[in-house]
Amino acid sequence: MTRNRFVPLALFLFPLLLQPQSAKPVWQIDLTSFGYQGRPPTALAHLRQDVLMRFGAGIYQQGVAFTSSNVAVAYFVVHDDPPGTAGQREPALSDPFRLVAVFLNARNGELIKQLDWPLPANTNCGPSAFFFPATQGRFVVGLGNSLKLYSSDFKLLARFDAESVLYPIASPSGESLLLHREKQVDGEWIQSYQLLDTGNLSVRNSWTEPNSRPPHSIKALWNDEMVWASQSLMQFPTPGSVTNQIPLRSPPSIFVKTPVSPPKEFPLGQGDLCGEWNFISKDELAGPLCGAANRLLTVSTEGKIGLDFDLGFEQLDGPVVASANGQRFAVPTLRWGPGGSHGRPDQLTTRVFGLGAAGPLLQLNVLRTDGAGTSTFHDSYGDVLFGWGGLALSPEGGLLAVKSGASVQIYRVPDVVASSPCAPHCNNQAEVANPQPLPLQAASTAAAAIPGPSSQSIRQMLSWFPADTETVTAVMGPLPVPKLEKDSNGGLSMAKSDNEVRERFMLFPTLLLHDPANDFKDRPILAMIEGSRGFLPPTGLGGMRYQGALIAVFAEDITDRVNSFLKDSAPNIVRTEEIAGHAVTVSQVKSEEDVWTTYVAFPKPNIAVAATDRGYLEEVLARIDGKSGERALPDTLPEWKHVDIHAQFWAVRHYRKLGAETDPSSPSNGGWGKTSDPQAIGLTFSFSPDRSKTATLTYLSGDGESLQRLQGYFAERTPAITQMHAHYRQVEQGVFEGTYDVDQIESAEYFVFILEGLLGHAIYV
Repeated sequence: MTRNRFVPLALFLFPLLLQPQSAKPVWQIDLTSFGYQGRPPTALAHLRQDVLMRFGAGIYQQGVAFTSSNVAVAYFVVHDDPPGTAGQREPALSDPFRLVAVFLNARNGELIKQLDWPLPANTNCGPSAFFFPATQGRFVVGLGNSLKLYSSDFKLLARFDAESVLYPIASPSGESLLLHREKQVDGEWIQSYQLLDTGNLSVRNSWTEPNSRPPHSIKALWNDEMVWASQSLMQFPTPGSVTNQIPLRSPPSIFVKTPVSPPKEFPLGQGDLCGEWNFISKDELAGPLCGAANRLLTVSTEGKIGLDFDLGFEQLDGPVVASANGQRFAVPTLRWGPGGSHGRPDQLTTRVFGLGAAGPLLQLNVLRTDGAGTSTFHDSYGDVLFGWGGLALSPEGGLLAVKSGASVQIYRVPDVVASSPCAPHCNNQAEVANPQPLPLQAASTAAAAIPGPSSQSIRQMLSWFPADTETVTAVMGPLPVPKLEKDSNGGLSMAKSDNEVRERFMLFPTLLLHDPANDFKDRPILAMIEGSRGFLPPTGLGGMRYQGALIAVFAEDITDRVNSFLKDSAPNIVRTEEIAGHAVTVSQVKSEEDVWTTYVAFPKPNIAVAATDRGYLEEVLARIDGKSGERALPDTLPEWKHVDIHAQFWAVRHYRKLGAETDPSSPSNGGWGKTSDPQAIGLTFSFSPDRSKTATLTYLSGDGESLQRLQGYFAERTPAITQMHAHYRQVEQGVFEGTYDVDQIESAEYFVFILEGLLGHAIYV
């Protein structure tokens, strides 16, 4: 839906989207010098997805690992043209592929050795390939249905051949591998398992299990312990044990099974177990709990919750990665923000935790680099950007390896939790973990030097509105008017910049000025106040109809820009009128099923007025010229005790009984609540982002259920609301307050959407 230009809510600026500060790598290398071809290899990158899937997951295998504290490894699969090939040709399943491993000095990145192994040809599906660290500097290479164990000096020590293609699960300790396949015995399908010792690739244990209901798939291993997640439950089997069928639970629970005890249930609270849960030590697992809040949990195999880390709007981007000694683990996350597009996340983050620590030891942004081949986000397998295989910790956890496309970077992990300048005032742990940059000032240097409007100036502006005005919304400057541009749908949006969050919220006051915005964008505005009344639902979809006007007082004379505005606006102007002795341009635009008429006037050298109704504008212009009369929302109203008119953004609504029966936003008529509130008095809003990230709503009513009513507007359990960290209280008899953190764009957008409705400017979608 194209928003009309008179959506007059959310008149506030915003600090920067919070970003983690990146540490400096110890060293980094470019894998293209070692033959890296991207993911998938360049020759396959142009294929359609359905064709590409036939080549199997093996062609995507790439990542980083440590075989010892001193040796880091980058591995990837490359494609070779068949011998004798000439010219352009389409790749085939029978083409040769190789697994390449580049062994590097972990201290300085110098090359130690490069190895490669041809993958077995397979005309039915693509080849499989794996690389796993073992113990004592050894490593295991998986090729098709065989495993090969190598010593730290690259000698072949042992080989294991299976009956079918292997997809092993490796223990972070490096001591074991789990093989699994499904086979049919006497007409029944069963699950067959083999647990291998990486010391010599011998079978440590083997067993079969009947298919379970619901079906499960083991995802994690630590030596001989295994775990998997199935929506709202987890189970811990042991080799050879029979897994009990346990129904799905809500809220989710952890289920633990030891060799001598039945499964134990440990409720985890609201949400769902989602993504992959991995062992981070012999006795502890880590994984995400998703739902109203995205959280990272660590849970012992006895069901005790350790770390409970608030991820905010981030979600896991691949498995949790543990150090071999079980003392540290790394977590890859992504965030789909407003800049995320074309299947690419807006933000990628890595954090390293120590067992028992309240926050991360290290946090950093992951640089999204484009290597050869495609570089799009690719589900849970990972990609050239990040994801599966993109992280590794050295055996003792002192070094972190990050693979992002063709780039491999090594970071040193501190021994203590990183400090943050926002602590102890940060509300979620993801923010505490990430030191924040200072917010950009919304105004230019020249504007910042101009003092804000005085209380007397604000009251004078209020006196310009008709007495029956029901809602006023204000933004206190000084602030510049940013440049607008038309989007692909013909609507208006901010010109592109690096600060999308701030500009997202600057859009609202700018849209009220519409065309004047571009002509006066370098002239600071001292204050903007919009008054409105007569709220009606739209004919179909779109914004609620209303009578109102926006008054913008500039810090200096803008007469020299008026002619430029009239010239630029000429194609949209349908006529020019004289109203209350002033020249007024009139334009019209169709929004959904309604036609909006806009009146623009410049009654004083430093004042611009934009209105939606001729009669309302006539009264405003007369009052600006000196007409006296009862002021809109007089000082005697109780709402003024609960709003800060010196806040950068504020609003007041005093509910009118007259016309409430046709106003869907009036509490007397339901007001988006489950029941009507005939005792409703008014609503206020205050927000100063330069001082705080917390916005305040105050609801005045004689109804004793008003606190619950205020809570009900933000009752939906989504991350956008959860991250507001809303708090409610009764300030005094008949006065109820809610506070909301709106420093995240998802939360802010939802808050604005609700606020628009509460102030009479709802958007019907």
